[in-house]
Amino acid sequence: EKRSLSEPSVDVVGLDPSQTQAFGELQDGSGASLSLAQLEENEVLLTTEAADRLEAAPGDSLLVFFAPEPTRVTVRAVSDSGIEPARDVAMAASYRTVAAWAGEAERINTVMVANTGDVEEAAAHGASVVEAVASVTGSAGLEAIAVSQDALDSAEESGAGLASAFLLFAQFSIAAGILLIFLIFVMLAAERRHELGIARAVGAQRTEVVRMYAFEGAAYDLIAAAVGSLLGVFVGWGLARLLAVAFGQFDFALSFSFSWRSVVTAYALGVVFTFIVVVISAWRVSRLNIVRAVRDIPEPRKRGRTRRGLILTALGVVGAILLIAAGLQTQQAGAHFLGISLAIIMLAVVSRRFSVPDRVAFTLAGMALIIFWLLPASTWERWLPELDSGIDLFFISGISLVLGGTWVVIYNADVVLRLV
Repeated sequence: EKRSLSEPSVDVVGLDPSQTQAFGELQDGSGASLSLAQLEENEVLLTTEAADRLEAAPGDSLLVFFAPEPTRVTVRAVSDSGIEPARDVAMAASYRTVAAWAGEAERINTVMVANTGDVEEAAAHGASVVEAVASVTGSAGLEAIAVSQDALDSAEESGAGLASAFLLFAQFSIAAGILLIFLIFVMLAAERRHELGIARAVGAQRTEVVRMYAFEGAAYDLIAAAVGSLLGVFVGWGLARLLAVAFGQFDFALSFSFSWRSVVTAYALGVVFTFIVVVISAWRVSRLNIVRAVRDIPEPRKRGRTRRGLILTALGVVGAILLIAAGLQTQQAGAHFLGISLAIIMLAVVSRRFSVPDRVAFTLAGMALIIFWLLPASTWERWLPELDSGIDLFFISGISLVLGGTWVVIYNADVVLRLV
C-alpha cells in the first residue's frame, strides 16, 4: 500500500538533539513524554495533520524523498503542536539526520527561537526578540522573522474577510428593513386615511397625528427589535454552519461565537433606527388634505417647482459632484461610483423638472444604472486611475441595480401587461 503526502511545500525541520526540553507537547507511542534529545538517526516526528494524511502512527516506517536517494525513516512520535509553529503539516528530525539527507553537514539555514507562554504571549515578545538578534542576523546575512506574529496577522486578516462578508449581509438587511418599515406605515396610513381626515376635521393637529403614529410605532419597535435581535443570533449560527461547511475543504475551521453585549447593542441600534424611520413616515402621512381624506379621494400628483424640491435637487447634484471628486482624490472606488450613480439619479430628477415624461426620464436612468454597474471593470481601467475597492462596493452596486431594475419595470408595467 502506497500513501504519499503531495504538498507543494512541506517543511522538514532539523532539530539539535542536544536540546533537552520538549519542543511542544510530544508523546511517543506509549504515551510517555518525549524530548528531542531522544531522537535517534532516521527517526522523525510528525504533526497530527501530517500523520492523519499519511495514516501513520508511532512505529510506522516511511520512505522520505528529500535527497536524490530516498531514505527510510521511523515515526517516533506524533505532536499536536510545537514542531513548526507556522505549519500544520510538518516533519522534524535531528539535525544530524537532515544534514545527512541534504549532504550539508556544516550548514544551518534556519534557527528557531521559541518564546515562553502561549501563542499570544509568545507573539507579544516577537518584536523585542527580533530586535535583540538583529546584530547577529545582520552580520551573518540572515533575516529574523516573527513567525508567531505573522501567523496571528494572517488569522486576523482571514477573520476580517469573513467579518466583511457578514457586514455585507447586514447592510442589505438594514436597507431592506428600512424600506419595509417605511412602506408598512405608509400602508397603515392609507388604510386609515378616512379616519385621519375625520380626526383632522374635528380639530386634531398634525403634531397630534405624528405623535399617535410615533407612539404606535415605538410599541411595535420595542417588541420587534427584541425578537429580531434574538433571531439574529440563530441566523448568525446558521450562516456560520453553512460557511464552515463551505470552507471545510480548504482546511479552514470556523466556529460560532457571540456575546450578549453585541445582542444588546444590536437591539439598541434597531430601536433607534426603526424609531427614526417611523417618525419620518409619520410626518409624511400627516401631510394630507382634510377634505380629500374625508371623502377618500386620492391626492393629486404634484409636479410644480416648489422651493423645497429645488433645494433638495441642488443638494443632490452638489453631493454627486463632491462624491465623484472625493473618490478620485482618495482613490476609493466606492465613493466615486456612488457619486456617478447619484449623478444618474439626479439627471432623471432634473430632466423631470423640465417637463420630460416620467416614463422616459426614469426608464433611461434605470437602464443607465444597470448598464453602468454591469460593465466589466476593464472598461473603467482605461479612463480612471487605480482605485481601491472594498466590501462596500458590493452593497452600492446591489442597491443601484435593484433601483435601476425597479424603475425600468414600474414605469413600463402597462406595456408589459399589454404584451402579456
